[in-house]
Amino acid sequence: MAAGLATLRLCQAPGFYETLHRTSERLANGLRDAANNAGVALQTTAMGGMLGMALSSQPVRNFDDARACDHDGYARFFRAMLDRGVWLPPSGYEAMFVSSAHDDDIIDKIIEAAGESFRTMGT
Repeated sequence: MAAGLATLRLCQAPGFYETLHRTSERLANGLRDAANNAGVALQTTAMGGMLGMALSSQPVRNFDDARACDHDGYARFFRAMLDRGVWLPPSGYEAMFVSSAHDDDIIDKIIEAAGESFRTMGT
């Protein structure tokens, strides 16, 4: 209980959720740029502390769109990221979660690992 209450107090700090959203957007934009630089089609969205990504050239708006994504490519990306110390959701159907513990250095490292991972996906 004490830990939960302490967490809720931290979340009440002025600007907490705005900062969290900016961090999620920064990660989404960095992933998109890394994919584009590697020639990989990627859709990303971020809201608050949630982030979604899909290997697709088309926006993902419903389940049929999600099923049409490159899930084999996501599995390769997942493994490549894991090799670089970044743990992602194991399925392209799942969301990622960003927390206040993800500072700029961590986001930079994730984006760098993503760039390397996207570049190796074709090999």
